[in-house]
Amino acid sequence: MPIPTKTTSVPKIRGIKKRKVDVFAAAIADEASTPLSMSVESSEILDTPQEFSLIKRAKSFTYAGRGLYVFVKSTHNAWIHLVVLAVAIALGLYLHITVVEWMMLVLVGGFVLAAEAFNTAIEIDIDLTSPEYHPYARDTKDVAAGAVLIAATTALIVGIFIFGHYLV
Repeated sequence: MPIPTKTTSVPKIRGIKKRKVDVFAAAIADEASTPLSMSVESSEILDTPQEFSLIKRAKSFTYAGRGLYVFVKSTHNAWIHLVVLAVAIALGLYLHITVVEWMMLVLVGGFVLAAEAFNTAIEIDIDLTSPEYHPYARDTKDVAAGAVLIAATTALIVGIFIFGHYLV
């Protein structure tokens, strides 16, 4: 049985020319167990360098700000992380922790929030690209959530190191 081929045009994405993408869908009875394969003919970088623009840089900050808004508004776990971080900051102010301890607190707080943001981005993408149940989609989401758990556990351990000797 031949494999059906669909050719689509991909729009210009940040310095990459328009290119053709061949999408091969597996033609077997159990489609859920077969991943979608893609091959790209070319991904040429633009021949003419783009000029630096402060307006474009400012727009990129606007996009990042919108991303933060979407992240905080749509991710309830982010609220929990932010509350825990606020409590840790308040405790740090109350206990007068050292500069090195502040650096570690900021580092692990940012680490957890970044991990949660990546997890959210991955979940949004998986929900878009795999709206129906697929074991690979589930595995991808579970691994991303596991990364957040690693980050949060690391932050908890660092928090114990920072605040433990002050509170005992």
